[in-house]
Amino acid sequence: MKKLTLPMMCLTLFFVLVGPPLLLVSTLQPVEFISFESQDMKGVHMKNRILFQPGFAKDTWYMWQSLEDGSVPEDMLAITVEGGRATFYQLDPEKTDIESGKLVKLPYRASCMSCHSNGPRAIREKKVLAKPFLKPVQKVAIKLLNLRIKLYGRLQSVPHSNDPKVLALFHPLKKEQRAPLGLSSCKKCHSAGGIRLPLTNEQWWTAKHLVKTGAMPPWPFSISEEDKEKLTGSKVSKL
Repeated sequence: MKKLTLPMMCLTLFFVLVGPPLLLVSTLQPVEFISFESQDMKGVHMKNRILFQPGFAKDTWYMWQSLEDGSVPEDMLAITVEGGRATFYQLDPEKTDIESGKLVKLPYRASCMSCHSNGPRAIREKKVLAKPFLKPVQKVAIKLLNLRIKLYGRLQSVPHSNDPKVLALFHPLKKEQRAPLGLSSCKKCHSAGGIRLPLTNEQWWTAKHLVKTGAMPPWPFSISEEDKEKLTGSKVSKL
């Protein structure tokens, strides 16, 4: 059995002692932030509130989303993670009851699969919205939530219903958009046998944005010049 190094021992001790209470904080009240990556076509960033409710067999992630400038009504969304599947919901904020777990579904207003190829995505905040004395707590809570997301590993993103109308809204039906994105640099993780599901042309814009902002690929990986060219000059944008 390998001995733990001092840095690993310190990190483990931190998560054992500090992790549970901070995670508890994030389950009692949402973490609120301006998203670093999510924005509308005009470049206005999204304002998000995320509430995590863990369970023995199923985790539930609630999210309230609006624009930073307050120009659109707030959406309520949810993702449940259970048995290797992440199920996506668009919710009625007035009729949904979080305490009882009652989810009142609405039609999707956007394609979930265009951003979520593998269940919940890491939280990348531009600015944490909290009182000054709570900001450090919320920043650490976000890191712990991201660790939980990372530990899910490979997840299949699915709609909450097999109704054809729901499926059509969950992700486009064009075969071209469901074809593999074909970025060799990403296949180290996103592949048939990898720790994440493969990327398709449907995630082209998201992949391009994450590479452009430096959020992907994660350290110590890098993207090849050939793959950069595929993202910037791809015909996928015209599909």
